[in-house]
Amino acid sequence: MKRSKSLDVFKLAAALGVILIHLSGYGMKEFPLDSVSFMGCLFFNALGRFCVPAFLMVTGRLLLSSKKEIGPEKAIKSYAIPTLIILLFWGFVYAVFLNFGMAVLDGEKISLNLLFSSLADTFLFKHAGHLYYLLIIILVYLFLPALKAFISHASEEILKLTFYFWLIFAIIYPVLLLFKPFSLLGGWAKAYALYMPYSCVGYVFAGWYLSTKNPTLRKEAYLGLFALGVFVMMLGTYAFSKLMGELYMGFLEGAQLGSYLAALGLYRYLELKFGDKTSGALLTKLSDAGLTIYLVHYFITLILRAKGPDIHKISPFILIPLEAVFVYVLSYLIYQILKRIELFNKYLIRRG
Repeated sequence: MKRSKSLDVFKLAAALGVILIHLSGYGMKEFPLDSVSFMGCLFFNALGRFCVPAFLMVTGRLLLSSKKEIGPEKAIKSYAIPTLIILLFWGFVYAVFLNFGMAVLDGEKISLNLLFSSLADTFLFKHAGHLYYLLIIILVYLFLPALKAFISHASEEILKLTFYFWLIFAIIYPVLLLFKPFSLLGGWAKAYALYMPYSCVGYVFAGWYLSTKNPTLRKEAYLGLFALGVFVMMLGTYAFSKLMGELYMGFLEGAQLGSYLAALGLYRYLELKFGDKTSGALLTKLSDAGLTIYLVHYFITLILRAKGPDIHKISPFILIPLEAVFVYVLSYLIYQILKRIELFNKYLIRRG
């Protein structure tokens, strides 16, 4: 089956984006707001923030295609439940790693209570932070049959209206609520802003909808749109952090204007750059490793921050890119090992 080169590059870039976010996030909390080091960490963090919208848009483009038949039973059995298994397994592994690892680092005594605590955290969905994406994607899978039915029967006018309503209430309105006069609103007027998990379901629809429309700008303009999104995230984060006197990361969330602009810009740029070209063997392998890299990279990131180079002694502009390459390569090598183990390959590093 032919693979789109633009989509595989997009997925590869998104995997690198996840790594950049977690490597740079630590530094953002360590350095003063006005320092060059803080701005370096903020730059790399904003640079990677298109990743969640990217993964969701690719999901929509692929799974909402008319070539894919996904009814309620298949959505639950073949998509949602396998993803839940992956979430619970890796949630438990991370809980054990964090509970026992922190105890060792703090010089505390190891006990069975830490294991019971890890089990409780797993089934109460108190997971390592980055695993929230799997919970969102489960919600997406549950909505897939309804989305497919909707796009199959809705008129072009209704589809267009839905896309723009999503854009307004999920992406633009939440930003407007930060500024007067919108910040003065109360009650249900504020609740018109879509809650993030449902904004993410909208990203899936948006990914499919945009794939049905030809780009209207030159590819350089879309690259500029990506840069604009990064700038909006950096400016909003810095300005509101200064205003509040503490780090404010609302502008860096996946369902925000900056991340949307960055994802849309890169999505369209790659589409125009590669056109109908198909992926080569190496790109296909790298793209297929995306979920595993997402699942395991955080272990390496945590170890680097605890035992690796000191971000206070090496400029983030140098350290973060080098670490990102290291984390990606090591995560890919772990993927190569895990995919050769049948249990992992079949159930724990891929859906179904």
